[in-house]
Amino acid sequence: MQQFIRSNSFFIPLCGLSLGIIWIHCPWANPFFTFSCIRYGGQAIPFSIWGIALFFVSTILFWSLVWPKYRSINPQLRMGSVFFFNTAIALQFFGSEMGDKNLWKQEPLQKLALVSITDTLIPNAKGHAGEIGCLGFLDSKGAFYPHSMHFRVSLPKGVSPPAVGSVYHVPVQALRPYVNSTIPGSVQWDDIMQTLGIDGNLRWDTTFLFAGRRPIGRVLSIKLRFLSAVRKQLFDNLTPDQAGLVYAMLIGDKAGLEPQIEKQFAIGGLMHVLAVSGMHVALIMGALMWLLTRIGGRTKPGVTALIVLILMGWVYAWITGSGASVIRAMLGATWVWVGNYGFRRKQHLMHVLLGSAYIQVLWNPYVIFQLGFQLSYLAVLGIGTLHDIWSKQWKTPHKWLNILLLNISLTLTATLFTAPLMLLHFHSFPTWFLLGNLLLLPLFTIAVYVGLLCLFLGWIPYVGYFLYCGFAFFLKGLLLVLHCGESLPLKQLKTLEIGWWEAILMWLCLACGYKIFKKMGKRNLLRYNAKYCVKSKKKNTGNHSLNAHNSSAVSLIQAPKKPTKFHSWPLALLLAGVFVLISGIEYKRVQRIKQAHSFVIIRFNKQWNCHKKGDTLFIRGNVSRIKSRQFLMKELQSYISLYAVHTVLWVQE
Repeated sequence: MQQFIRSNSFFIPLCGLSLGIIWIHCPWANPFFTFSCIRYGGQAIPFSIWGIALFFVSTILFWSLVWPKYRSINPQLRMGSVFFFNTAIALQFFGSEMGDKNLWKQEPLQKLALVSITDTLIPNAKGHAGEIGCLGFLDSKGAFYPHSMHFRVSLPKGVSPPAVGSVYHVPVQALRPYVNSTIPGSVQWDDIMQTLGIDGNLRWDTTFLFAGRRPIGRVLSIKLRFLSAVRKQLFDNLTPDQAGLVYAMLIGDKAGLEPQIEKQFAIGGLMHVLAVSGMHVALIMGALMWLLTRIGGRTKPGVTALIVLILMGWVYAWITGSGASVIRAMLGATWVWVGNYGFRRKQHLMHVLLGSAYIQVLWNPYVIFQLGFQLSYLAVLGIGTLHDIWSKQWKTPHKWLNILLLNISLTLTATLFTAPLMLLHFHSFPTWFLLGNLLLLPLFTIAVYVGLLCLFLGWIPYVGYFLYCGFAFFLKGLLLVLHCGESLPLKQLKTLEIGWWEAILMWLCLACGYKIFKKMGKRNLLRYNAKYCVKSKKKNTGNHSLNAHNSSAVSLIQAPKKPTKFHSWPLALLLAGVFVLISGIEYKRVQRIKQAHSFVIIRFNKQWNCHKKGDTLFIRGNVSRIKSRQFLMKELQSYISLYAVHTVLWVQE
């Protein structure tokens, strides 16, 4: 562990910073232990007693350990001082920023909300959709309370979208918060949307009062004009569903994507294609690097090409909305490019991953609770650990088989590390994720490149027409193949409901598996190199020179086999963890079947009372209409699968 901490210097600071941010959310820690004694700009600056105490303790401890007289003290104390120092930073400087984001839900005196149109709304099958910003609230006396938030907005067909920069007065009752479902085992969309920075949704009405226009900066205006030109070119040359798909793949905005297509992506385990992440940055930046290096006739980018490449990458991240995953990808890419090509030093993936996470959390403490941030770093963590070992073990003499095994390893490792979090939040898991990523991901990679080519050359007469005709035909076939995935049996596994303890146990099992594969991988890799050296030696009988590594590998093959030294504790922990995990999940499943539930489903002004007894579910209310029954069965689909309901009885009241 000490070797890992020394080789990854950002691990201890990141842990301390994360602990401080999580501590802020504990009701017993803040704000009861804060005080304000200094005012700046008319506002009180809060001070945390915990933060000040930890700051002084960590500073004194670190100073005493740096002093020459005490340098021989155990290095764990020095690590502890760094840990507590970062915890103090989080408690002191981030506590005032994490206020109550749900203030608008508890204020009955607020009458109007002041909303601003920050981006062009995208057309879709039902009208238009997008995101708007909220500047604050007005009470009945006209007093303004600033409160920055974001809402999803939808416009029905026939309603013209408001212009960018417009400000409207919207009744607070029209702002609908995301409400956690009362159905046991359902997805808690309020918690998930809060992590994404979305506070609610709004259905636009023409009766909203226009309050004026808000000036837009020159830089933001350039971005909006660019996105508007991209949307216009795509929607003018492709069908609405195809244009919405391409715009989601390139920009990451799914407002113009049909819900049915998004569902098909979820079934195939391909939702990462629609969210701009490291895959998109790797594809686009890889193409740009190839162009910049090939134009100058170089194999590596020079200083000018490197600066241009990094600037274009950050511009792309800014255009796509600066999501957590794309910022993570650009921080890591900038780190690796500058280190490899600027300073000629090879960068370790784990060091880059922890460093970029520390910078991102330090810049925006809210990001640690975002689901995209967590999934992105978990996927890269899996790729940097298990994939690095498996890709070296699964080597064969066949090139195409190596490519296939490499893709399988890449998909499996990223999915294994993100699966606990997906099961924790969504209670479902795509069973055909491996097939979808192996067959469809290369096709979507081609679609990204062809889409970029169409955007760059689409304005040329005839050339753009033929490009878009071929691209439309390709997308039509791609959507047809994606649609076939709905006919597969057991599309999603919906009978697993885990909590935080089960998720942590799954990650600990993966850590034990990594330790086992790491020990096995060193010996298997040495044997593979030995076999390769023996074959090359037989072919080149005249050449008897081997380096020290290859000669030791050959001696390993030729020497009599000895029992492999194997650390038994990772295997024992892995087996014990798997046993406890399976036993716990099975115990919870049996308890769910026996458990009786009573809950209420509310839709607009209608209400249905549900009661489960054994394997029978009783639904009481106005259930005479077929549409009401269809709605209820759709809402209860996951509950019926999760709690083994065999019979549904409708009771008309």
